[in-house]
Amino acid sequence: MWIAARAVVMMTAVALLLPAAARAETVGHRDFAFTAASVAKPSGEKPQSKLWYVDGTWWGSLFDAQAEEYHVYRFDPAAQAWEDTGTALDARNSSHGDALWDGTHLYLASAAATADVRVFRLSYEAAARRWTVDAGWPQTIPATPPVEAVVIDKDATGRLWLTFTEDNASGGRHVQVTSRTPADPWSAPFTLPVANANDLSADDISSVVRYPGGIGVMWSNQTAGAIYFAAHADGDADHAWTRSTAIDGAFSADDHLNLKSVQADTGGRVFAAVKTSYGDAPMANPFEPQILLLERSPLGAWSQHRVGSVGDDHTRPIVMTDQRSRRLYVVATSPTVADGRQSIYYKAADLDAPSFTEGLGTKLMGSAAGAIDVNDASSTKQDLAAIPELLVLGSDAANYWHNTIALERPGPEPTATPTVTSTPTVSAASTPAPTAPPSPDTTRPVVTGVRLAPSRFAVVRGRFKPARGRGSLLAFTLSEPGRAVARVDRALPGRRAGRRCVAPGRARAGARACTRYRRVSGSLAQHTTQGTNLIRITGRVSGRALSRGRYRLTLTVADDAGNVSRPRAVTFTILRARPSAVR
Repeated sequence: MWIAARAVVMMTAVALLLPAAARAETVGHRDFAFTAASVAKPSGEKPQSKLWYVDGTWWGSLFDAQAEEYHVYRFDPAAQAWEDTGTALDARNSSHGDALWDGTHLYLASAAATADVRVFRLSYEAAARRWTVDAGWPQTIPATPPVEAVVIDKDATGRLWLTFTEDNASGGRHVQVTSRTPADPWSAPFTLPVANANDLSADDISSVVRYPGGIGVMWSNQTAGAIYFAAHADGDADHAWTRSTAIDGAFSADDHLNLKSVQADTGGRVFAAVKTSYGDAPMANPFEPQILLLERSPLGAWSQHRVGSVGDDHTRPIVMTDQRSRRLYVVATSPTVADGRQSIYYKAADLDAPSFTEGLGTKLMGSAAGAIDVNDASSTKQDLAAIPELLVLGSDAANYWHNTIALERPGPEPTATPTVTSTPTVSAASTPAPTAPPSPDTTRPVVTGVRLAPSRFAVVRGRFKPARGRGSLLAFTLSEPGRAVARVDRALPGRRAGRRCVAPGRARAGARACTRYRRVSGSLAQHTTQGTNLIRITGRVSGRALSRGRYRLTLTVADDAGNVSRPRAVTFTILRARPSAVR
């Protein structure tokens, strides 16, 4: 039997572990503690920006735990530390603010667990390097809590726009919009007057972005399974909006949105870093995109660029643009579930033709594996063209974090080459005939002979010895090389509710018993070859040991062309480790 050839297996099988970037030592800088009552995720929310760059300095809205209020902080690059300027912002501990620097004033729109949105306006004194809140500010905008995230931007006419989602009288959730000109007060908040803006789930959010010639509002609608965008031309009436669909389809929407635009382009392009819900689908395909960069053309058409897959397990993405070097950056956290290994990663791509590498990306912030979770990346709304390096803020459960990304800068202008005044003549006979492009590969990899033996084993705690009851070996045959990904689901007792198997409860006590499955966070991945492959299964997924019980392992393989095999599933049982099996 193939299990007997353990010597060969140990030379050829590779542990199903995360890429090396996820196992690296601590990266980034852990900053001061923000711990106080009702303070959670102060570097969030997903569509918001906490930082701005003025007068050669990074600034931020950070929480001062001693005063229990948000203050303006100055970043000291020499000390790699934040300095409190003492300028107070929102004093509500549960608030989350969005910062906008328009070149003259700083605006901070802030919402909390309590009612109302507050908008602050600050001026900067360059000589004193000091920020002061302007007279007559903050201004209050009525809102019905909870407001998860409020976002602010300013169009080319000088009108401020603000959006958030809130519950309506019928219990649903809707997209709210309000605006203000320099000469007029804030308008009464109104529901965005387009389809699918008033039937949201409790988890949905909205965001707003300026682009040349207009302002746009994007929102998630998980009830409809879509993300929408409404455009408003500068100078039009407040209620004149045109809606488009950025992405739709089963599991395509989630409440993770972050927007930027390319101001230098005629007509402007809009970029949205979003998270999908493809990973929540039954029998989720690990090669489906989990993080996408959605791009809106100046004509209003939407396209998609894959940033990360379900197997990479990214969450909370943000996007920044650099029109000087024609680059853009997407920053996101992985894994989605806090497990002591959460870290922040980034990827860079061409601003004019975005294409991202596979995998987690470059680790930007995070501790050694198993130590602490770092999440909720935030930065600035500003384009990075006039900024020497990108600063990103993050946080764990008690402290802020930060790190910087060195920005690519163009070198000196190249020397002009002489103009060619004559062109060599090429005869038709010497011109090679055009060749037809190769046909695309659309053939799925075929997986056969999937077997897990033994099917009952204990979690590996020492050396890998399946014959002694620790761990197991997965064998399968492939029609072509590829990348194998396995997802694990835990078997749980359930009761029938129509065609579904749901959690048992008093109301379903008489229903027929069934087995339901709950996805285990993380995935197992390995490159494979044509023919027979052997993979060791240690009873750990993304570094975490499975507890005692029954499980299902689902295997899929993708080839280089992106074709994905049909899923193949096997079941197994994790046993309680015996004393002799854990030496």
